[in-house]
Amino acid sequence: MANGKEIDLTDAQRYIRKFVDDEMARTGKPEIELVVGHLMDLTLLRKFLADIERLNGQSKHIDGVRIYYAKRPDATTGTDVYDVVLVPTLTDGMDYFNVYQRPTTLKTPSASTLTSSTTTTTGSVGILSDTPPCPNLCS
Repeated sequence: MANGKEIDLTDAQRYIRKFVDDEMARTGKPEIELVVGHLMDLTLLRKFLADIERLNGQSKHIDGVRIYYAKRPDATTGTDVYDVVLVPTLTDGMDYFNVYQRPTTLKTPSASTLTSSTTTTTGSVGILSDTPPCPNLCS
C-alpha cells in the first residue's frame, strides 16, 4: 500500500496554513514563535537513502520512512528544540530500528523499558535527525 502522495502548491499552502492556525489557537503563541518545518541537508538525505539501499540488501525489505516528532537539546543553548527523526520502515509497517515503542496502555513507558530492536546499528547508519526547526533556526 502506498503511503503519501505528491500534492500541488495550493494544497501544500492550505495544509500548512491550517496547521499554523490550529497551533496558534492551541498554544496561544503568535505565528512567529511556531515551528512550522525542518531543514535537512540534501547530502544527508542522499546518505540516508543510500543506507536504506544497503540495508535492503540484507534479509528484511525496507519500503518506507516513518517521521517521528521529537525534541532534543540545542547544541549551543541546551534548550529543547523541536526536531524530527526519520527511520526506515519494513513492508509490514514496523520500524527497521526500534526508536519508539507505542504504549499499549495509558501508562507511558520509560526509555529504560523499550525493547531492543531486532535490528541493531552502530553510529547513525539508517537514522536521520538533528534538523534545525523552521523558522527561526533554518537559514
